[in-house]
Amino acid sequence: MRRSEVNALVRSAAQCFEEHGWALPPEPRWRVTDFGLGRLKLWGLVLLRQVQEPEYAEDLAYLREGMVVPAHFEPHLKKELLCRYGVLAIQLWPGDPVQTSGAKVPVKIDGDIYEATAGDPIALEAGERMTLEPGVIHEYSPASPECILTLLHGGGSEDDTVFVNPDVRKKPEIEEDELPSFWLETDIEEAN
Repeated sequence: MRRSEVNALVRSAAQCFEEHGWALPPEPRWRVTDFGLGRLKLWGLVLLRQVQEPEYAEDLAYLREGMVVPAHFEPHLKKELLCRYGVLAIQLWPGDPVQTSGAKVPVKIDGDIYEATAGDPIALEAGERMTLEPGVIHEYSPASPECILTLLHGGGSEDDTVFVNPDVRKKPEIEEDELPSFWLETDIEEAN
């Protein structure tokens, strides 16, 4: 992905957060990824790290219409997805998506347990939350022009996430076609 794309997307995210009542911290810790797939408008996500403690982490996430977070799971971590603005469409699978499509998947939404059908999208409206148990494969995208969500999970690291597509890379490559308007966590790590 190009730095100009990253700058534009972080600007959009910051504007959306502020328009919907989310004050940015003094030194925001941004993460932007195309998951190494080279198509940020299709496979993309913007994260703003809110909290990083040994026991838990919290990110504020931004997605634009058309962006998908590819199928993945956390084998040892429980995860909460809280839709803050817009509508989020989430697909779940109890195992390999091809082999388990159509199977039943228990999922907790706003504290109540439901049986979802693997592969069928579930719409999470603003104000609703979904709890994912360790090992549940999930893929999500906005079902609205923009979507803000909070991701809460145990304090593990990025290494705790396993993607179904083996081509996915967790740290994207950035083509420097303009100067950074925002510092990403990866920029700071590389500078140190």
